[in-house]
Amino acid sequence: MRSDPATVARQLLALMDGLQTQWLLEPEAVVMEELVRDFLRRLGLGPEDGAGGAGVSA
Repeated sequence: MRSDPATVARQLLALMDGLQTQWLLEPEAVVMEELVRDFLRRLGLGPEDGAGGAGVSA
């Protein structure tokens, strides 16, 4: 199943905004990069799925 790019973009921005808020409140409790990568992997968009660009490492 393909996801609508605009919907995924909105979801990613909402996720990142929420994680940043959590990080501001308790920085040591939020592993932002790991959580964003997990979100993208669940959509089949992780770097190991061939969607990573130049400079992106797993």
